[in-house]
Amino acid sequence: GTFPHKQCDDIGVYYEDGVFHMFGEHGKFPHGPDGTSLAHFTSKTGLGDWKLIDPKAVDPNPDGGNTYGVGDATIAKIQGTYYLFCDRESKGSPYKVTAWRSKDLNKPFEYLGKAITPRSDEVDDWDNYRIQDPDIAYVPELNRYVMTCNMMDKDGNPGGNFSGGSLKGGSTRVIGVFYSNKKSGKTSK
Repeated sequence: GTFPHKQCDDIGVYYEDGVFHMFGEHGKFPHGPDGTSLAHFTSKTGLGDWKLIDPKAVDPNPDGGNTYGVGDATIAKIQGTYYLFCDRESKGSPYKVTAWRSKDLNKPFEYLGKAITPRSDEVDDWDNYRIQDPDIAYVPELNRYVMTCNMMDKDGNPGGNFSGGSLKGGSTRVIGVFYSNKKSGKTSK
């Protein structure tokens, strides 16, 4: 099979009706390790033969240029609408999680806004620098959606003595868990 490794990186995959939908970093964002858009590819096997549907299925730069970089998509279908969450960064502004939506996986996603942002003014929190790499899942036992994210604290407070890591200057990375604020009316198929 084939894999579009030069056109799609840090992917998120969604499976529906016998088709794998892959969304990944596309283009070269000059200010960080992201794409200038998220491309959408499909495959019937998920093992190869990926077909490009839209190189700008998620386009944070609709007016052109490369102000924003995006990556690390995760997708959920909620009440008939597809929601895609991903990292977004810009020069001098670290990662935050943004939300997008579409009624059709094969059409471009509409930007909804910032979903989760770092608490940059809170020095005693774990998430005061950046939040990235979201993953969303429905948890039936909780009757709600849960999102996990990679969070980074830059000032070392609360921090800890973590030996063997590659982080500098007292930085700390943890996984944060966020719950939807309303219980879902979701039912199983």
